[in-house]
Amino acid sequence: MLVQIHKNNLELLSRFLENAGSTLEHFRYFNSRSFDVLNQHLFTAIWLDDDQPVCYGHLDEEEGIVWLGIAVVENQKRQGLGKKMMRHLLNFARKNNIPKIRLSVDLDNEAAIQLYLDCGFILLKKTKTIQFMEWNVKEQNIYYVSTMALRKKALEESITLAKEWAFPLEFSSGLPHRKELITLYENSDIERMPHNYFPAPAIPFVLNLASDNEKIRTQSIQHCLQGLKLSKQANSPFFAAHAGFCIDPNPEELGKKLNHGQVYSRAKHWAIFLESVNIIVEKAEELAIDFLIENNVVAQMNLGADGSNPLFCGTPNEMIELVQSIDHPRLHILLDTAHLKVSSNTLNFNLKEGTEKLLSIVKGVHHSDNDGLLDSNEKLTKEYWFLPFMKQYKQRTHVIEVKDLNVKEILHHFRLLERATKN
Repeated sequence: MLVQIHKNNLELLSRFLENAGSTLEHFRYFNSRSFDVLNQHLFTAIWLDDDQPVCYGHLDEEEGIVWLGIAVVENQKRQGLGKKMMRHLLNFARKNNIPKIRLSVDLDNEAAIQLYLDCGFILLKKTKTIQFMEWNVKEQNIYYVSTMALRKKALEESITLAKEWAFPLEFSSGLPHRKELITLYENSDIERMPHNYFPAPAIPFVLNLASDNEKIRTQSIQHCLQGLKLSKQANSPFFAAHAGFCIDPNPEELGKKLNHGQVYSRAKHWAIFLESVNIIVEKAEELAIDFLIENNVVAQMNLGADGSNPLFCGTPNEMIELVQSIDHPRLHILLDTAHLKVSSNTLNFNLKEGTEKLLSIVKGVHHSDNDGLLDSNEKLTKEYWFLPFMKQYKQRTHVIEVKDLNVKEILHHFRLLERATKN
């Protein structure tokens, strides 16, 4: 449990220093300072494990420079406590508009140096024994975790994990209907963002902004307007919804072969889609929150017998056409890399060239992998096709949308993507 330190609980800090052991060989901050120095701290915290102080962290402002300090007691190292505390410190910095943070670290403290590199710090300078490093908020990506990654846990447990490990949570489409979903979202003391079909309604429907069924279209628009309000309320970076369809599938068909029994005009449904997006974008402008359209996944099984494609924004060209047609600064694309991989095989476009084309209109990225044939939300590896693009797609909001991860695997995915931005 994270506890902020103040004058009434300084005994926690005393106990930490008494039990720190050899950690104090590298963490010498209090060797020449009294506890009065905490008065100039922006943030000071202790992590408690069974009421025992096991990890310390602070952000200390001196002459306009914010310095980070962190330490783990000797007998609790390599348990992930340093990573946990670092996430809380950097999360505090982001929330409080602290643009840069510096730290100093002994050159022989290799584990700490690797932790700082993984968290986005870069080398400023070295002396014979110490190196100085800096973290710049403008250079950082924001990494969310989709509730899909934690789908086997109750939502309350997912929220608790997100708070404990200080990672933002995307409340995603896979959450089943519960009366208290919105209340849980609103009362969550974490960085959060609603996505697409969240919150699931009592009577299921397929969100389709291109439907010629006025009831479905109106319901879809109203759902997106609610999503914008929930995003604004939580200060989320945006609200995103899937691109529309020329057919109206049943909820149980999603992720499976769609029924092509309906006759449709692609041009007619595209016009409906544009009209719907325009309505939502007007509200987005009023609320000062961005609205993103996520590219659909076009699997071979969902093409018509004649090769016709009922799903919009499966190709980079159509995503670009959408943004150019609406021509509004609040509209952007949420790029689902797994969707794009499958669609590139089905529709025969160059995956890498398409990704480069989209750079200027993408504000968020959903990350998962698959075999290129079906969207299966698999884990990312060093062979993940999008890694070479992470440098170009810096300063976006990135969402881990891999199914069934534990915390260790979530942090591994963060590191994998973050290291790709530096390599």
